[in-house]
Amino acid sequence: MEELLIKTTYCFIVFLELLMMVYFITRWIFRKSEFEKKLYSALSPILMPLEFLMKHSTLYTTMIDFSPIIAMLILVYLDQLVRSLL
Repeated sequence: MEELLIKTTYCFIVFLELLMMVYFITRWIFRKSEFEKKLYSALSPILMPLEFLMKHSTLYTTMIDFSPIIAMLILVYLDQLVRSLL
């Protein structure tokens, strides 16, 4: 049962990583598309707290939004953590 939970968590994290990569690509290539808005709404529980923290940090810039990059780094870290549990 424990192994099933770990594998499910791993698959969920990999799915979020793939969504984040698709979000990166659509954000850079297809600006302000409907698909990008849907991806953002799916990823907003992850991105919105990071955006809030970034606005109140010293890394805040108005030109570049670092929150997707930080979210991807966190997901990669969680991916490696869960993989070490397998």
